[in-house]
Amino acid sequence: MKYAGYDLIIIEGKAKKPVYLWVNDAAVEILNAGEIWGKSVPETTEAIRAATDEEASVACIGPAALCAAATLRRADPKARVTILCRESDRPYARMALPYLLAGRIEEKNFFLTPPAGVELHLGEEAVRIATDRREVETAGGKAFPYDRLLIASGASPEKPKIQGGNLPFVFTIRDLPDIVRIRTRLPGRTGRAG
Repeated sequence: MKYAGYDLIIIEGKAKKPVYLWVNDAAVEILNAGEIWGKSVPETTEAIRAATDEEASVACIGPAALCAAATLRRADPKARVTILCRESDRPYARMALPYLLAGRIEEKNFFLTPPAGVELHLGEEAVRIATDRREVETAGGKAFPYDRLLIASGASPEKPKIQGGNLPFVFTIRDLPDIVRIRTRLPGRTGRAG
């Protein structure tokens, strides 16, 4: 942005459909992102570069482990990359959870595809790193060897410590089981996202 001569761009309001901001020297455009909505960060980056400029810098957010795995595979296509995932569901974009709850996206379009050549182990919660043996141990008793280790643990929501904050109908939205609990508590209803 700075290279194009802009110190600041202020965006007000919200789009009715997915869009992205394209800053190209003297031009700033808001372009349709409908074709890239729901794609992984590497797929989004590739699609935006194909539509605009192969050398473009692309800033986007997404699941840390999948993004890191894709970066590692690009840097060394022969490297063995393994992801241990505590959840038993395929990876998904957590920032889309409110849209899933609101019914604005379907669950079938919610899950992300790991990069080619990446081993994904679902339901394997890492509980210990044995640095002396260079292994990650899981709650299920398995051990996964490593040469180099990257930890992408994400964040955890905190309920505010206020009166009523611990009532059974006060929820956080962090992962797919949270959505299931909300839907179980409020069957047939959808909320509003955004």
